[in-house]
Amino acid sequence: MRLKVWLCNIFTLSELAQKLVKQYGSPISFQQLAAGTELKLAQPSGRKYGDIQPTLDDYPIDGPKHRTIFGQNALFNLLTMIISNRVDYTVDYQFMINFYNKLSPPNKQALLAFIPIIEYGQRPITGAIGCARNPWGKRAIEHINRNIEAITADPKLLKSLDFWLGPDRLLVDKDE
Repeated sequence: MRLKVWLCNIFTLSELAQKLVKQYGSPISFQQLAAGTELKLAQPSGRKYGDIQPTLDDYPIDGPKHRTIFGQNALFNLLTMIISNRVDYTVDYQFMINFYNKLSPPNKQALLAFIPIIEYGQRPITGAIGCARNPWGKRAIEHINRNIEAITADPKLLKSLDFWLGPDRLLVDKDE
């Protein structure tokens, strides 16, 4: 079976994205960006980022260059904070801009841009389910794993993936 996947990017204001691309290129090195600027990164609480996580772990939590955003609508609030110049950038999946734009007034939709991150190369990030590290979370993951074939073939799920990620999203073999 082939699973649909997506890539992570830097999200920021369109104007700042142009300056960053001019200074660092595109795709951008997250390591260089994090080390070479006083820009303030914000991220939703609990979010992990694979290959760039060691760089993120170097940030003092809620230090001068980092903010953690909590709550059910953390990413939506975070993108609004970028537009309001309260933070400078975040890292997330490209489809999150689609989500934000679908819920935002038209005059806000062109304000955000994304820049691919060089540390990810062209390797896509396979989707994952995150659950609490407790007995309930363990049971939930076991249940999902037992039923993954049926879940990933569900027409409602596929329709939702098409809506949010687009029908041309990347594919990867299950074994990868």
